[in-house]
Amino acid sequence: MRCLLVDDEPGIREGLAALLRLRGHEVHTAADVASAKTLAKYHEFDIVLTDWRLPDGTALPLFDLGTAPIVVISGHPEEVVASPRVLAVMQKPLMPDRLFDLIARCAPARRDASTEAARTTADLPCDVRAVAERAIVLLAGTPVELLDDGTFITLRANAVTAQKCYELEDLGGDLRTTRSGDGMARCELRWCRDGRSDPSLPTVKADDLWPASCEFAVDFHGTALSKSAMQACCERAAVLRNNGVMVHFLNVPDELRQQQAASGSTVLIPASPPIGPRVVGEFAGLWH
Repeated sequence: MRCLLVDDEPGIREGLAALLRLRGHEVHTAADVASAKTLAKYHEFDIVLTDWRLPDGTALPLFDLGTAPIVVISGHPEEVVASPRVLAVMQKPLMPDRLFDLIARCAPARRDASTEAARTTADLPCDVRAVAERAIVLLAGTPVELLDDGTFITLRANAVTAQKCYELEDLGGDLRTTRSGDGMARCELRWCRDGRSDPSLPTVKADDLWPASCEFAVDFHGTALSKSAMQACCERAAVLRNNGVMVHFLNVPDELRQQQAASGSTVLIPASPPIGPRVVGEFAGLWH
């Protein structure tokens, strides 16, 4: 889809634009109403994504541009003026997946090479998808490539500054950098596809036989559990943890987390381990 994205905060604007482009969308960005009006003179858009408060006023004048549906993303949703053009009003901080689902319902994305890469990214388990998207936002303005071999996710980027390399280290995984003469670096960052901290950590599905191990992970990706089944898994993990067994839950869907929180249960969902893996420096070359 052709998207017009309007926000005066550069980090939000460029980060969200990068994620949308990775999903195959064409994105034009503006920092204020005046710039958005100029873009609208020369381009037709399928959807407009805009903050409400902008440096030169509210987004209300954008409601008169073209006929594309509008999604308002604001920290002050109560201020947004009602209009038939407004498809939705979303609260900041934004959950990107909610926005992407809304856009997908408006019209199918174009099937080109970038869309194929985007569908691969969208299909990632939620734990590693979240950390990969944080990396993409961090590298806003730098072209990135995501490779999925079914076991590991590898992000590659060229012309990365030393500061960005330092910040990427906080995202976990294996980070390799190759310096160039201009002080920039080529980066490769790898994570286990299912979100494990270590490829050797035993991992099972929720309805599999849980291993007799002192530490293991339960992966909920691709499974459909009822509220009661999720509660039973949490209670079972709590018993094991009380007996000294470290149980991690991977890729727990947001709806199950919300159900568990709303139930008032004192049995908590076990935390996920830090996204990994980390390889000792001298062996880093072995993961290619």
